[in-house]
Amino acid sequence: MPNNTISSSKVLDGSLIGADIADNSIAGVDILDNSIAGADILDNSISAADIGPNILSSIDGVSNDGGNLDLVAGPGIALTPDDVSNTITIRSAPPAYFVSSFLNTVSFNATTTWTKIDDYLTFTKASPTSPVEAYFNSRIFSGTFGGGAIGVRFAIRIDDLESGLSSEGAITASGATQFTSMFSAFTGLAAGPHTVSIWARTSLGTSTGVLLDSGGWGGRIVVKEAP
Repeated sequence: MPNNTISSSKVLDGSLIGADIADNSIAGVDILDNSIAGADILDNSISAADIGPNILSSIDGVSNDGGNLDLVAGPGIALTPDDVSNTITIRSAPPAYFVSSFLNTVSFNATTTWTKIDDYLTFTKASPTSPVEAYFNSRIFSGTFGGGAIGVRFAIRIDDLESGLSSEGAITASGATQFTSMFSAFTGLAAGPHTVSIWARTSLGTSTGVLLDSGGWGGRIVVKEAP
């Protein structure tokens, strides 16, 4: 049969079914361009085996015959489609970082009750599902102990709330300046603004004149919103 000799006018509407055509036996050169319409082929009579090129019919069990499948980026994921190159790039979004300014804003008198020293950083959280990690690294002056005090404890809080995933700091010597590290992780924080503060208490008695970043040596709080 010469190329381009079959057209819709030669085929009775609905008369062709898959069984009438050998698998992979008809190529594009055998059919006049735009000459066969849907009405010329019996509905559901041609399967993937009747068509020469491989056809992607579904992705992970999701199908939309003749239509588009949308990939939806979840939290921390970025999608970059490129129709020209026939590619979709999937990558994790980078974390967001926020850094406080100076910490030696106020001298504080600690008692046996957890009390806020000061607010030090306000940041805006992008995703409602992402975890947040807060890191504290700075020198701290412990103050002057009184009333049987044996140490001062320190903790990070966000929106005045403590975390069950945290590591506190402590200084057990009166009048001492020591480098202190603390860490807290928070899950379930809503998207939007949040404030980081440092709290302190004694185990016994009091401590007068507690000061973060004594001498102004560049101690900071760093907050990380993970993707």
